[in-house]
Amino acid sequence: MAIAIFWTRFGTPTDGYGSGTEEEIARLIKSEKQVFLYFLEKAPPLLIAERPEFSKERQKIRNFRDGYRGLYSVVQDESKLEEKLTSDLDKYFDSSEQKSPSTEPKGEARWFRADTKEEVKRDQLIRYGNITAQIDGSVGRMQVALPDGKTVYSEYDIEKKQLGNIVAEGFPQEYKVSVPPQIVITKKDFSLKLEGNMYRAELYQLKFGGRLLALYDLAENKLQSFEAKAPAGMIAHIDPKSKRVIFVDKSECPV
Repeated sequence: MAIAIFWTRFGTPTDGYGSGTEEEIARLIKSEKQVFLYFLEKAPPLLIAERPEFSKERQKIRNFRDGYRGLYSVVQDESKLEEKLTSDLDKYFDSSEQKSPSTEPKGEARWFRADTKEEVKRDQLIRYGNITAQIDGSVGRMQVALPDGKTVYSEYDIEKKQLGNIVAEGFPQEYKVSVPPQIVITKKDFSLKLEGNMYRAELYQLKFGGRLLALYDLAENKLQSFEAKAPAGMIAHIDPKSKRVIFVDKSECPV
């Protein structure tokens, strides 16, 4: 197994890879070994940030992260890194001890269709009515064709139970966020600057581990983007009929 952490440098290129670290990660994954990968977002010392190569190194790191097919974590500082790494190691060794050698699966998670019992391959597209889906390890990808001809695409982290990377025609500007007040712990309103643009942000801390960050444009106060982690026992759902982003009980979630 290996623990890899990127911060201000991507590393020295090797034959066929952008850095030695990237090559080691690729070899471990190919050998079905465990890789814990983290990206530290802490601001670097001024002496490092002023170096001409710093921006190029950071871009290499971002490109690698965007193209990485496995699981990783983004942490803000050393304390968060220590907390996340400790938690990941605890879960990894606890699960390893609970599995017998004869039943322990190798590699990433495997998925099977409930109707045909056939295994779903990572490059396989599943079509059901107006839905096209793919399961890649612990990430589910889904595109829904709406009655008006538009489409909604989203990705769901099965392990983290978190919805993200939503891209859709007419979305999300046409949608509203609807959070049941009974699951809200706190709500904060503040301004946020991203890529030179100012947004109005709403941050909800929800019961049972839930969280929602919604961004609105300042001119028309329309929803521009959001990240949602549903509380335990619930799921974040996009309702095209009512044009709402809602949280519903898993047993009540519509198809």
